[in-house]
Amino acid sequence: MLLLSVSIVIALLITIVFPIAAGFWLKRKLGVSWRVISYGLLGYFMVQSLLNLLLNGLTTLVENGTLTFTDEGFIVLQLALSVF
Repeated sequence: MLLLSVSIVIALLITIVFPIAAGFWLKRKLGVSWRVISYGLLGYFMVQSLLNLLLNGLTTLVENGTLTFTDEGFIVLQLALSVF
């Protein structure tokens, strides 16, 4: 259980602290404006939101039985979605 807690803390630090540190580094070393960094952040959130909607809709269709997949088709779908 302790290992899980440590893993979660490390994952959160990487997920939150690393992009902020990268933004400060880009600002200082390359002179990138905060506006450009904010556009990248906004684009990332938009893509994640669209993928979340797509995945939720697809999950609902599969659970309702509207879409049926063979085992091979389901594996290909999982691989395609994991790329994003």
